[in-house]
Amino acid sequence: ANSYLWFSKVEDFNDPFEGMYEERIAFPDVRNLSIDDAIDFYEKIGNLNTSVKSENNLPSDDSINHMLKTSKGRYELRRIVCEAIRESTLEQFNIAKYTLYHCCFVYNKDESFALKNKLMWSHYGAGLRGFAVEYLTDMNEGDILSKGKPVTVHGQEISYEKYAAKMIIKIMYDYMSGVDKVGIGKIINTKSPEWEYENEIRLSCEAQVVNYNKNIISSITIGEKMSMIKRNTLIAIINSLNLDISQLVKFACIDKKTLDIEIINYDDFMKV
Repeated sequence: ANSYLWFSKVEDFNDPFEGMYEERIAFPDVRNLSIDDAIDFYEKIGNLNTSVKSENNLPSDDSINHMLKTSKGRYELRRIVCEAIRESTLEQFNIAKYTLYHCCFVYNKDESFALKNKLMWSHYGAGLRGFAVEYLTDMNEGDILSKGKPVTVHGQEISYEKYAAKMIIKIMYDYMSGVDKVGIGKIINTKSPEWEYENEIRLSCEAQVVNYNKNIISSITIGEKMSMIKRNTLIAIINSLNLDISQLVKFACIDKKTLDIEIINYDDFMKV
């Protein structure tokens, strides 16, 4: 009734592997980072985080020129840059884990219609005893607020693949050079294939409670097994928002012939 979304920390998600970012990274060391890559990374590392150079005591340009003259200096430069890459990567992971809040949605993908997803209704819709709220993707400024002020929300589709150590050198290089600005978000927003049925898109922001304009609600679909008491309560709440029930509310029902989920309009369902 208050038209808000609750955003959660990664550690509160039901997937126990969420937040295990560092464990999926193959960090470089002096054995696999060439001196040319070390110099290149040194020049670009500030693009990711301007504080990285000072925080990691990266050498000045004059110091680098001096270090390049000796094998010991070149080794030390490679070691320092490896540490900077690690620190910069972990900082981005910590932002995702401890600074940002996240809210997860299912979306229509290819031939997969979200509201007809049997597993989603079973796992998140209480076996057709719950309901699903569908939102418009086109929003105006002011449709999304936190504490009365507009809030920036970023969205990214989740990718699904087997967990394997990613070579952070290539990922970070692409990020810092501007080739791929998604960067380590690919690691943060990757889940194992078992979750692929969700077709998840994840919204992230710095606010935990986000209010939205009720007019961005596209539909409210009620599971056919919801109890009459809860259904009447939900309908009363929708009425209190002055929303058009006949246009907005639908029902998710099991087609007895195909055993698929079918979506029925409010007026047609009430006639049965």
